[in-house]
Amino acid sequence: MRVTSRNGAVVALMVAPAPLGLADEVRGPESGGAREPLVVIVLRPLNRKAAPQADMLCEMFGFSRAEAEVAVALTGGASAEDVARGRGVSLVTVRSQIRSILGKSEAENLRDFERTMAALGALVPQVR
Repeated sequence: MRVTSRNGAVVALMVAPAPLGLADEVRGPESGGAREPLVVIVLRPLNRKAAPQADMLCEMFGFSRAEAEVAVALTGGASAEDVARGRGVSLVTVRSQIRSILGKSEAENLRDFERTMAALGALVPQVR
């Protein structure tokens, strides 16, 4: 959902069910096992890039540094051709890295992978 903040900035409002582990931590042991639903609410400026950092992708998915950099570039809207040109490598190399990225992230296709990256980018602090 798009909303406008008091200062006029347009932000995205995202609401998702809280992961069970997080919900249990928030409730604490004194809750007596009560299972009221909890949600995570994220507000993110729409003009903010939503790409996680390469180091995080290496750790999270086991990407090589090159794969992580390709993933970040693709998330930023670059095409495979743009990435190859920018990295000074062949298109065949970048396509091979994309196949590896999809396999390691268990994404069905690039669109699925980009959705995952956008969600991760919205949840982690961005280095400017």
